[in-house]
Amino acid sequence: MPLNKLNPSKLNSWKELGSQLAGGNQPDPLVALKDKEINVKQQDLAAKQQQGQQKINLEKVKIGKKEESDKAKIESNEDIAELRGRIAREKLKQTAKIKEIFPQKF
Repeated sequence: MPLNKLNPSKLNSWKELGSQLAGGNQPDPLVALKDKEINVKQQDLAAKQQQGQQKINLEKVKIGKKEESDKAKIESNEDIAELRGRIAREKLKQTAKIKEIFPQKF
């Protein structure tokens, strides 16, 4: 007998029986397990993404500090070079004055 010719009450009872045999309104345990697995993977990916972002931020801080340190070193080296230049000029001036005072010794 085709399903469309069945009495609606019999059809409903067959649907109820099929639902009961399939587990009723309870979710399939395999589907629930797969959902849990997907949720764990999503949490893992979110954690990895957060860790990656933290690493990037840390590297940015390190780079910024290194740039500051390098800039300070360059400035220090420039100051030292300037002082050495001044000292060398002063020595030349002193040597020239000494030559003026004692021309025979040089």
